Amino acid sequence: MDSVIQQINQSIIKHSGQVDLVDPISRITDQLFLGQGRVTAHRHALTQLGITHIVSVGRSPHSPVKHGSFILYEIPRVEDLNTNRLDLHFPAVFQFMREALKCGGSIFVHCEMGLSRGATVMIGFLRANGDSPSLQISYETVKRIRPWIAPNAGFQDQLRHFFCEPLITEMK
Repeated sequence: MDSVIQQINQSIIKHSGQVDLVDPISRITDQLFLGQGRVTAHRHALTQLGITHIVSVGRSPHSPVKHGSFILYEIPRVEDLNTNRLDLHFPAVFQFMREALKCGGSIFVHCEMGLSRGATVMIGFLRANGDSPSLQISYETVKRIRPWIAPNAGFQDQLRHFFCEPLITEMK
């Protein structure tokens, strides 16, 4: 699967004609993927990975996904600002993701770059779903796979408050 993701990332980067410092898509678990919004312009890539559900945070997916067979959950109008309240959406988005996994689906979570908003949702879901025994381990799991994640300070505080757990985001 990882070689398939590498090929997909190379294809998306080549298609854009830009030099990227981050991968467009990363596999967090067998059924959970995190990445950039532009991946949604590549329906075939998402289908190849077996993705059935898409969570869009602050950025609407591209037309190939909107008009495809994917089941969408959109969190609109949440910019990557410390003052924006992403935590208000946690219960509903985590429930959507649980239901997707329960029916055997695979989920792609994205924001603009897959660094802050999407990473925050993924970190929170891993903890809420019981895939990680603590918020800290959830963060470290996502950070190990996608080292460039950087949830903004406001989103970090929202995770801490929502889960009533500490979170240290500087890797030592």
